[in-house]
Amino acid sequence: MNKNNEIKKLPSFEVDHLLLEPGVYLSREKLVGNEIIRTFDVRIYKPHTEDLISLEQMHTTEHFLATYFEHKHAEDKVYIGPMGCQTGFYIVVKGNWNVNRIMDELINFYKTVILNANESNIPGNSLIECGNPRTLKSDVTKDMWDKYYHLYLNNKLQFTYPKR
Repeated sequence: MNKNNEIKKLPSFEVDHLLLEPGVYLSREKLVGNEIIRTFDVRIYKPHTEDLISLEQMHTTEHFLATYFEHKHAEDKVYIGPMGCQTGFYIVVKGNWNVNRIMDELINFYKTVILNANESNIPGNSLIECGNPRTLKSDVTKDMWDKYYHLYLNNKLQFTYPKR
């Protein structure tokens, strides 16, 4: 809030979502103590289209992606979670990360986790471990990531936010 008690707009709201395409974007950098914290926008779908990430895709990706980063990059992972608009995910990390490194990890995630995903290997897929495991579904999640991976293969992903 500023001195007039007005809520200051977040940097992500300054991005023209009418021009935004699927891709990976550096959304924000912030110095916290001695660490630079970077927020990456992993945009699966173009905003304002009929394509939305379903609850099942969102929940399953969150379980898989958070677990993947925790095992591979525990020292850097701060947060991984879905966007409320259902068009992507945020990956928040500390340390020396850029869009190329995030993209490399997403490709490795796809090849090592998503391509091998099934209902029995979704992390936290039980009533004891999760508040709503009924929405963990590997098949629809694979479909979403297959489309994203093919956008990558066909050089259709963007890596720089569009200018307003």
